[in-house]
Amino acid sequence: MSRPDVVPAQVVLRPEAAGADVARKLADHGLEVLAVGRSSVSVQAPPDRIEAVFDTALDPAGPPPGVEDFGPAGARTAYRAARPLHVPADLTDEVEAVEIAEPPRMMM
Repeated sequence: MSRPDVVPAQVVLRPEAAGADVARKLADHGLEVLAVGRSSVSVQAPPDRIEAVFDTALDPAGPPPGVEDFGPAGARTAYRAARPLHVPADLTDEVEAVEIAEPPRMMM
């Protein structure tokens, strides 16, 4: 379960990558590994750690334009990357992409 002070992310693996090896390297970068799948690794970390590891900046994310909602479920801050996330040099052969996971939103 995510805590309010963390940002979840999905690390998309290249087809030939071993998830366990990528997970170990991500943990070495200071990220908490939540799950390892066949095609991705789920991680989370405080916003400043995500920014440092993936060379990006994070901004609090509101709902899409024209949408009113009751905010993110679970009362945690949602974040969006202000610029593209970069894969760390030691993972470029194994990782295809990294995406910030936004929390579900309650709409009525």
